[in-house]
Amino acid sequence: KSTGPGEYRGLRTDGSTFDIDVNAEFISDDSGAPAEILFMVRDVSERSEAREALQRSNDLLRSIIETAPARIFWKDKDLRYLGCNTEFARDAGVISPADVVGRTDLEMPWKEQAEQYRADDRAVMESGLPKMDYEEPQTSPSGETFWLGTSKVPLRDEAGAVVGILGIYQ
Repeated sequence: KSTGPGEYRGLRTDGSTFDIDVNAEFISDDSGAPAEILFMVRDVSERSEAREALQRSNDLLRSIIETAPARIFWKDKDLRYLGCNTEFARDAGVISPADVVGRTDLEMPWKEQAEQYRADDRAVMESGLPKMDYEEPQTSPSGETFWLGTSKVPLRDEAGAVVGILGIYQ
Protein backbone atom coordinates (compact mmCIF):
# COMPACT_ATOMS: atom_id res chain seq x y z
CA LYS A 1 0.00 0.00 0.00
CA SER A 2 1.30 3.50 -0.84
CA THR A 3 0.66 6.79 0.81
CA GLY A 4 0.11 9.83 -1.33
CA PRO A 5 3.10 12.00 -2.09
CA GLY A 6 3.76 14.90 0.21
CA GLU A 7 6.00 17.93 0.04
CA TYR A 8 8.11 18.73 3.07
CA ARG A 9 11.16 20.75 4.11
CA GLY A 10 14.41 18.80 4.33
CA LEU A 11 17.41 19.77 6.46
CA ARG A 12 20.92 19.73 5.03
CA THR A 13 23.98 19.00 7.17
CA ASP A 14 24.94 22.69 6.96
CA GLY A 15 21.62 23.62 8.58
CA SER A 16 19.96 25.00 5.42
CA THR A 17 16.55 23.72 4.34
CA PHE A 18 15.28 22.54 0.98
CA ASP A 19 12.02 21.22 -0.44
CA ILE A 20 11.58 17.47 -0.76
CA ASP A 21 8.87 15.23 -2.12
CA VAL A 22 8.32 12.11 0.01
CA ASN A 23 6.43 8.98 -0.91
CA ALA A 24 6.22 5.88 1.28
CA GLU A 25 5.33 2.35 0.27
CA PHE A 26 4.61 -0.47 2.70
CA ILE A 27 6.27 -3.75 1.75
CA SER A 28 4.60 -6.90 3.06
CA ASP A 29 6.19 -10.20 4.02
CA ASP A 30 5.01 -13.57 2.63
CA SER A 31 2.02 -13.60 5.00
CA GLY A 32 0.84 -10.17 3.80
CA ALA A 33 1.75 -8.38 7.03
CA PRO A 34 3.63 -5.07 6.69
CA ALA A 35 7.32 -5.84 7.11
CA GLU A 36 9.13 -2.75 5.83
CA ILE A 37 8.48 0.77 4.70
CA LEU A 38 10.25 2.02 1.63
CA PHE A 39 10.65 5.81 1.59
CA MET A 40 11.38 7.60 -1.69
CA VAL A 41 12.70 11.11 -1.22
CA ARG A 42 13.30 13.55 -4.05
CA ASP A 43 14.82 17.05 -3.92
CA VAL A 44 12.22 19.35 -5.54
CA SER A 45 13.89 22.65 -4.68
CA GLU A 46 14.12 23.69 -8.33
CA ARG A 47 10.41 23.01 -8.85
CA SER A 48 9.56 25.02 -5.73
CA GLU A 49 11.82 27.88 -6.79
CA ALA A 50 10.24 27.89 -10.27
CA ARG A 51 6.75 27.95 -8.70
CA GLU A 52 7.75 30.88 -6.46
CA ALA A 53 9.30 32.75 -9.43
CA LEU A 54 6.11 32.20 -11.43
CA GLN A 55 4.03 33.53 -8.53
CA ARG A 56 6.26 36.62 -8.26
CA SER A 57 5.92 37.15 -12.02
CA ASN A 58 2.12 36.80 -11.83
CA ASP A 59 2.02 39.23 -8.91
CA LEU A 60 4.10 41.75 -10.86
CA LEU A 61 1.88 41.40 -13.96
CA ARG A 62 -1.25 41.90 -11.83
CA SER A 63 0.35 45.00 -10.26
CA ILE A 64 1.17 46.41 -13.70
CA ILE A 65 -2.37 45.78 -14.96
CA GLU A 66 -3.90 47.36 -11.85
CA THR A 67 -1.67 50.47 -11.81
CA ALA A 68 -1.69 51.22 -15.55
CA PRO A 69 -3.41 54.55 -16.26
CA ALA A 70 -5.92 52.85 -18.59
CA ARG A 71 -8.72 50.31 -18.62
CA ILE A 72 -7.42 46.88 -19.67
CA PHE A 73 -9.38 43.80 -20.69
CA TRP A 74 -8.86 40.54 -22.53
CA LYS A 75 -11.30 38.16 -24.21
CA ASP A 76 -11.22 34.67 -25.66
CA LYS A 77 -12.08 33.72 -29.26
CA ASP A 78 -15.77 33.51 -28.30
CA LEU A 79 -15.56 37.15 -27.16
CA ARG A 80 -16.09 36.28 -23.49
CA TYR A 81 -14.12 38.30 -20.98
CA LEU A 82 -11.22 36.37 -19.49
CA GLY A 83 -10.08 39.22 -17.25
CA CYS A 84 -9.73 42.94 -16.74
CA ASN A 85 -8.36 45.48 -14.31
CA THR A 86 -10.38 47.03 -11.50
CA GLU A 87 -11.00 50.31 -13.37
CA PHE A 88 -12.55 48.38 -16.26
CA ALA A 89 -14.72 46.44 -13.78
CA ARG A 90 -15.94 49.74 -12.31
CA ASP A 91 -16.87 50.97 -15.80
CA ALA A 92 -18.91 47.77 -16.12
CA GLY A 93 -20.75 48.61 -12.89
CA VAL A 94 -19.19 45.85 -10.77
CA ILE A 95 -16.65 45.91 -7.96
CA SER A 96 -14.31 43.08 -8.85
CA PRO A 97 -12.70 41.98 -12.13
CA ALA A 98 -13.93 38.47 -11.26
CA ASP A 99 -17.50 39.72 -11.80
CA VAL A 100 -16.68 40.43 -15.46
CA VAL A 101 -15.11 37.04 -16.28
CA GLY A 102 -17.32 34.91 -18.53
CA ARG A 103 -19.56 37.76 -19.67
CA THR A 104 -19.87 39.17 -23.17
CA ASP A 105 -20.44 42.76 -24.28
CA LEU A 106 -24.11 41.84 -24.79
CA GLU A 107 -24.38 41.48 -20.98
CA MET A 108 -22.65 44.75 -20.13
CA PRO A 109 -23.98 48.28 -19.62
CA TRP A 110 -22.70 49.09 -23.11
CA LYS A 111 -24.91 46.50 -24.82
CA GLU A 112 -26.00 49.27 -27.24
CA GLN A 113 -22.44 49.27 -28.62
CA ALA A 114 -21.90 45.50 -28.23
CA GLU A 115 -22.28 44.55 -31.89
CA GLN A 116 -19.77 47.20 -32.99
CA TYR A 117 -17.28 46.13 -30.29
CA ARG A 118 -17.68 42.49 -31.31
CA ALA A 119 -17.23 43.32 -35.01
CA ASP A 120 -14.01 45.18 -34.19
CA ASP A 121 -12.81 42.26 -32.04
CA ARG A 122 -13.50 39.73 -34.80
CA ALA A 123 -11.72 41.90 -37.40
CA VAL A 124 -8.62 42.14 -35.20
CA MET A 125 -8.61 38.39 -34.52
CA GLU A 126 -9.25 37.41 -38.15
CA SER A 127 -6.64 39.79 -39.60
CA GLY A 128 -4.12 39.27 -36.82
CA LEU A 129 -3.50 43.03 -36.97
CA PRO A 130 -4.04 45.59 -34.21
CA LYS A 131 -6.60 48.38 -34.39
CA MET A 132 -4.98 51.33 -32.68
CA ASP A 133 -6.02 54.68 -31.22
CA TYR A 134 -9.59 55.04 -32.42
CA GLU A 135 -12.58 56.68 -30.79
CA GLU A 136 -15.78 54.87 -29.93
CA PRO A 137 -18.78 55.52 -27.67
CA GLN A 138 -19.57 53.59 -24.50
CA THR A 139 -22.67 53.60 -22.30
CA SER A 140 -22.06 53.70 -18.55
CA PRO A 141 -24.11 51.79 -15.95
CA SER A 142 -26.00 55.05 -15.27
CA GLY A 143 -26.98 55.33 -18.95
CA GLU A 144 -24.59 58.14 -19.93
CA THR A 145 -22.64 57.83 -23.15
CA PHE A 146 -19.03 58.96 -23.31
CA TRP A 147 -16.16 58.58 -25.77
CA LEU A 148 -13.20 56.26 -25.40
CA GLY A 149 -9.78 56.22 -26.99
CA THR A 150 -9.37 52.50 -27.69
CA SER A 151 -6.68 50.13 -28.96
CA LYS A 152 -7.10 46.39 -29.55
CA VAL A 153 -4.48 43.80 -30.42
CA PRO A 154 -4.71 40.07 -31.10
CA LEU A 155 -3.96 37.92 -28.07
CA ARG A 156 -1.69 35.02 -29.06
CA ASP A 157 -0.63 31.74 -27.49
CA GLU A 158 2.94 30.44 -27.24
CA ALA A 159 2.79 29.12 -30.83
CA GLY A 160 1.62 32.49 -32.18
CA ALA A 161 -1.97 31.44 -32.88
CA VAL A 162 -4.63 34.08 -32.17
CA VAL A 163 -6.62 32.98 -29.13
CA GLY A 164 -8.44 36.20 -28.28
CA ILE A 165 -8.06 39.92 -27.99
CA LEU A 166 -6.41 42.38 -25.62
CA GLY A 167 -7.91 45.84 -25.35
CA ILE A 168 -6.95 49.09 -23.68
CA TYR A 169 -8.94 52.31 -23.50
CA GLN A 170 -9.00 55.66 -21.76
